[in-house]
Amino acid sequence: MPNYVQKYEGCWDVHFWLGQNASTDEVGVAAIKTVEIDDSLGGLPTQHREIQNHESPLFLSYFTDGIRYVSGGYESGYHHVEDQFKNWKPHLFHCKGKRNVRSSEVECDVKSLNLGDVFILDLGKDIYVWMPPDSGRLERIKGMARAKNIADVERLGASTVHILDDVEWNNDPTFWSYFGGVSAVKQVKKGQDDDDNYWKRLTEQITLWKVSDASGAAKVTLVAQGEDLRKDQLDSNDAFILDALNGGIFVWIGKGCTLEERSKALIWGENYLKQHHLPRWTQVTRVLESAESTQFTQWFRDWVDEKKKNVFEPLLFQVSDESGLLRVEQIANFTQEDLDGDDVMILDALNLIYVWVGANATHREEGSVEHGEKYL
Repeated sequence: MPNYVQKYEGCWDVHFWLGQNASTDEVGVAAIKTVEIDDSLGGLPTQHREIQNHESPLFLSYFTDGIRYVSGGYESGYHHVEDQFKNWKPHLFHCKGKRNVRSSEVECDVKSLNLGDVFILDLGKDIYVWMPPDSGRLERIKGMARAKNIADVERLGASTVHILDDVEWNNDPTFWSYFGGVSAVKQVKKGQDDDDNYWKRLTEQITLWKVSDASGAAKVTLVAQGEDLRKDQLDSNDAFILDALNGGIFVWIGKGCTLEERSKALIWGENYLKQHHLPRWTQVTRVLESAESTQFTQWFRDWVDEKKKNVFEPLLFQVSDESGLLRVEQIANFTQEDLDGDDVMILDALNLIYVWVGANATHREEGSVEHGEKYL
């Protein structure tokens, strides 16, 4: 459960990441370390609570080759080159995602494979990247980059990478020997689209709550909902929780709050999740007064930042229609290389909304006007 600190011009972002099998003690240690980091930086950072398989676009943007999840504790990250291949146990990694590709370890069995995603079979000295015909272009690129990183960086060049593409994906004898032989390819199931749909729910469901901790147990009181949210409803002497549904939970801390109250922000956020029976993986972010991000301020119609009112950061979204399910995913820290020829991209440039259609986009994805109207 590592903590990750990223500094941008004029601000800090502190992320603490929780694995799906993290113990209660480990979660507690991560929270303590986050507070220590926060104190060392003067209580100024924006804090982000990240959960495995549900990380924020900002967190994912730091890992240009994609994230790889491994089994075991911190010891699993330390190996000696001279003995690392002794008694090696094969590992199979599933690379999944349209833009933010994650690779998580799965059971090394034919039932783990599917025809829609990329898989990495790690045999120690040899690493196989299995790319069936229905796998996505970006998943292939990220899968190959991930395998190369393992071989060149983690193994110091001691491993060889083998690419099984459209020609060799169903007939390589070494790869299939770990899954019951080449004939096992007939057992591989079709790809399933289980990625999240990033379209925001109706604005009317967004809620703002005031946090009260006077009795020692945090309680929340509804302040406003939907289009009634206004900046002047936030009091500098108090803390508030903004429930943005698919956009996550934000705990806003006023300038008049004590250091102790600042340190409790993420705890209040987690308590809110429990009280409202929300999924544990819901994003929780602490924001400080006068250091609010656009991800927070966008829910307040009258919000104008005097320091930034002439500055607008464009937003880029990817629209895909994989397996018939229309999905929209935000791309953080984007560059021109993020334009995917297989999909449609939406660029929010404040006064103009651009809809970019890739050459290989499907007919449904090419409904560009409809996508732009839905975004608005």
